[in-house]
Amino acid sequence: MKGGALLSRYFLPQENLAFVPNHRLRYLSLSVACLGIAFILGIIGLYLMPESVTHWTKQKFGLISWLENVHLGPVFDNDLFVFNWVLHPYFGAIYYMQARVAGYRFLTGVVFTALVSTFFWEYGLEAFVEIPSIQDLICTPTLGPLVGEIFYRISQRLQQPNKLPKIFTECALFFLDFIGFSIQKLGFAKACGICNKNAIYHQSTPKC
Repeated sequence: MKGGALLSRYFLPQENLAFVPNHRLRYLSLSVACLGIAFILGIIGLYLMPESVTHWTKQKFGLISWLENVHLGPVFDNDLFVFNWVLHPYFGAIYYMQARVAGYRFLTGVVFTALVSTFFWEYGLEAFVEIPSIQDLICTPTLGPLVGEIFYRISQRLQQPNKLPKIFTECALFFLDFIGFSIQKLGFAKACGICNKNAIYHQSTPKC
């Protein structure tokens, strides 16, 4: 093997290496913080959408509304099919991905998804404007991890050396886990002292 190839293989930083954080709990905590920001932005976006789409009453919003909605729920909602059976499983998969990418096993990911979808979203932020939904409480923590495990395995394959165009790979990874993509690609992980255990560094660079 030539010297340049040897240096590239063993010492230089490598792309297309599945991200495995060196601090599981720190990575998951960072994911939760990013999810919180995403939830707030999401609730604002949904609040600005027409009431005919969200079925929310904008005049009824606040702590009193949250207490009433929690007391009245859960109920069967009349949301559009795309909300209940596409977006909720998708976001359940995103929640699940945070635990799996952090390094936790399938069952831990399922529990994490159930906790986030139930208490962080359904009985948390969304309850300020809507009564908790029975469909959402069921499909998000059940279908979410199933879709999420598929997302996880695909993302692991995409991060291995492949001949796909880089733009396609990056877009696919963003779709499969936009929270993790932001953490890993925008420097949030590095800022929090989290690095990829799979990465191979130059000899002069401290290892994880």
